[in-house]
Amino acid sequence: MKKLARIRDKLLTSPKNRLARLYDKSSSFVGTFFHRSSTDVHKFLEIRAAFVEALLKSDKPCEAFNAVIDAVVRETRASELYCFYFDQTADIHLEFPKVYEEEENFLFSKKNKKTHEYITDVLLKGKPLIISDCSKLPPEIKSVFQNSGIDSIIVIPLFVNGSLWGGVAYCSENPLGTWKPTEVALFRNLTQNLAVRLEQQDKW
Repeated sequence: MKKLARIRDKLLTSPKNRLARLYDKSSSFVGTFFHRSSTDVHKFLEIRAAFVEALLKSDKPCEAFNAVIDAVVRETRASELYCFYFDQTADIHLEFPKVYEEEENFLFSKKNKKTHEYITDVLLKGKPLIISDCSKLPPEIKSVFQNSGIDSIIVIPLFVNGSLWGGVAYCSENPLGTWKPTEVALFRNLTQNLAVRLEQQDKW
């Protein structure tokens, strides 16, 4: 926890102190799901602190996921994550991880318009898309997820300055039955901090 205290002190002396306030909010928020003495609290906050520190250091906010992707995969049942944004025509583009044109990610391919519309319709309502078993989806949409190696997914909307900027998709290779509230809480917090950083960057 000493590392967490050092991170927090650094945040409080930073001009970007809104992230520090979010850090404090997270510390109390996790108490909803974990007993205070639980080591899970420490794991949650370590990931949270590492992500906020990476956000403060990077001028490319989405790349801050590089600092926590291994920990997220280790401590949750997500096997991968993607950050994407919408362009002015509402097409989805992958922002993290970066891929070369010839290595186009299947899930985010422009060929899968119906799946993108399915995701977007939920996110526009300000709600996360939570799917515990993709096999129960309509056939056309199900095939896109399964051909991407995804059997369960949570997509958290990213709102920047009141508009839907994109989202962060946390994916599992296995049908999970249900995502744990602790996992959803962590994913929400990481995405919320990214949104704050994107707003700050937009103002510079």
